[in-house]
Amino acid sequence: MRLTEVERAMLDGEMGEATQLAMRLLVGIGKVENATRMISISSAHISGVSYQNIGDEGLEFLEELVEMGGRVRVPTTLNPCGIDMTRWRSMRIDEEYFEGQKRVLNAYVKLGATPTCTCTPYLLENIPAKGEHLAWAESSAVIYVNSFIGAYTNREGGLSALAAALTGRTPYYGLHLDSQRRPQILINVEAEVSSPLEYGLLGYVAGAISGSKIPAIRVNPPRRISEKKQFAGGFSASGSSGMAILSPNLTSEFEGLETVDIGVEELKRVRELFAPNKDYDIVFMGCPHLDASEVRELAAFLRDRRIARGKEVWVAVSRRLFKILKDEGVIDRLRKSGVKVFADACLVVAPVALRGAVGTDAIKTAHYLRSLKGVEVALAEPWELLAGVLE
Repeated sequence: MRLTEVERAMLDGEMGEATQLAMRLLVGIGKVENATRMISISSAHISGVSYQNIGDEGLEFLEELVEMGGRVRVPTTLNPCGIDMTRWRSMRIDEEYFEGQKRVLNAYVKLGATPTCTCTPYLLENIPAKGEHLAWAESSAVIYVNSFIGAYTNREGGLSALAAALTGRTPYYGLHLDSQRRPQILINVEAEVSSPLEYGLLGYVAGAISGSKIPAIRVNPPRRISEKKQFAGGFSASGSSGMAILSPNLTSEFEGLETVDIGVEELKRVRELFAPNKDYDIVFMGCPHLDASEVRELAAFLRDRRIARGKEVWVAVSRRLFKILKDEGVIDRLRKSGVKVFADACLVVAPVALRGAVGTDAIKTAHYLRSLKGVEVALAEPWELLAGVLE
């Protein structure tokens, strides 16, 4: 690989031990991927923030980077840490786990990362522009920014995103290259897709079909943020590609590609894998984290209604959005209805002992709660789910 003078200095240890360690990792990745050089990035987004996921070994590694004098060189945000650090007791989290998670976040803050934890940084905390090169690790956010914003990032792992943050560089390969962002499979959608849940189902089916290939999907693209988020979440949960192209009118450049049709039956079949069950005890909404309009719509729908005794509704948002909605009075209105609103949290990566089934409006939640935690899941439109837990 061709390195600049600055990059060579990083590799030689002239900019500190942590930076050297990070650059060694990136050079190794670059060689494996046949990258000829590095490219500067405008931001990083790091996964592997939950103490449940990284454990004591990961925590010790982060604290070692701090002792080495490590410091990020670009704006850097973090993925959900699993728990709300101010309302962790309401999530039934024990104090020992809380203290471990606090050490993880303190280490990231000392490294210079922004102390907010969200899977939707592109909404408020870390908004990329079209054409910017990034190093992002949250899979659904990668799909979102590549497909709907036109930024450039590979589907990074937590460690490679951290290394990119510490150096401000990433190897120039994969989805950073226009030549590698061309579609490799064509998917015709022969079904009406309109709600966020339906776009999530479409993403899930398309991801499973595409695998690691970039699909061109002939469909009316999502317009609302909630629809884009759910497509990205579903697509990332079932496939390994880093982007998709959605358009109702695909030009001749897509001719000759392997073609697959998706109809109503394919979407229905996936939805039936997570059939609604009115016996669920918890409704979880916020995977990916909800945006402002979704939370306001939820508050308007509930108004003076209340959650029934023995039932729970958990909502996850970013900490910055929580503050905005708190100032508007939206959070207090939801709490009066019995809704628990958590910041920085995610039920999928939290050590929460779930009692009974979980109702959710997100295919990504349904997929991971079942596959990772063995939890029964009811997947339905949000208003259908809420009808099952209201007094």
